[in-house]
Amino acid sequence: MGAAAQAWRAALPPVHACFTASLLALSAYHAVPAAAQERDTVSLTESTIAWSTAKYAVTAENDFVDGSLDTKTIVDRTFRTYVIENRYLKVTLLPAFGGRILSIIYKPTGHEQLYRTEVGVPYGMKGRTFYYDWMMVYGGIFPTLPDAEHGKTWLKPWEFAVVKNSADEVTVSMSIIDDFAYSGAPPQFRRGASGIAAAYHVTLKAGRAALDTRLVLKNTRGEAFDYEYWTCATFAPGSDPKQPKATGGAEIIAPITRRQGGRPTSPRATSAPRPAGAALRNCGCSRTGRPWASPMPRRTCRAAISGA
Repeated sequence: MGAAAQAWRAALPPVHACFTASLLALSAYHAVPAAAQERDTVSLTESTIAWSTAKYAVTAENDFVDGSLDTKTIVDRTFRTYVIENRYLKVTLLPAFGGRILSIIYKPTGHEQLYRTEVGVPYGMKGRTFYYDWMMVYGGIFPTLPDAEHGKTWLKPWEFAVVKNSADEVTVSMSIIDDFAYSGAPPQFRRGASGIAAAYHVTLKAGRAALDTRLVLKNTRGEAFDYEYWTCATFAPGSDPKQPKATGGAEIIAPITRRQGGRPTSPRATSAPRPAGAALRNCGCSRTGRPWASPMPRRTCRAAISGA
């Protein structure tokens, strides 16, 4: 599984922060049949998806119940999904489990761009690594906050709303307010709720093989405080970097003004803080197939994912 975690650590001022990106841009090299040369449109529909997991139990606080994991018993969960589609892309959104973009299919080839775990299995219980002291991977692309190691919103339901629904553009939002806390969180995580109101906007336009995203974080506390935001992404199902299976030309395009922290996967990458305005020089895939970046004055990061 190729994975990328885009982490932002900063002090959130009493107003809001905004991050934008063309989350997945694909070059439309494939020939389109003559019948499809008519004017492209975008549609929004509701659907459902089933996901299998090993049997387990959690409390109302999402604390993992000791001894509840039974990997020999598989249970199915059904989620409501929303599908945005144009001539080039079919995008499945899952607000109910982490506000995630679960699937992006490039229709000219039928290729799925994102990884999904077929059977979810909890792990890391009592390892003192994750906020809830356990984790389970589903896949796709999802925002999470306000702490490191996948934060605490990855399993929470996000509210879904339609912002714009026309033949030329569909924009939707998935939103959540961090007004909850887990009393048993390991000591490296913050106590209580941050109060951050997060809105994750997803846009698909007619005639474009690109999905645009915009994240808005609003500080509801009226005072500055430290927080951490992650975009967790899993690309291309099990691809070998030497034999990439993601669609050729696929990339993430993100305006960058500051980079701090992170764990570089390339000798050329850096984790040193950079002043505002010093963006990123190189973005691509290292020998491990994971995206990397290093600084120089450039306002946009284009991270190829064809090797992920």
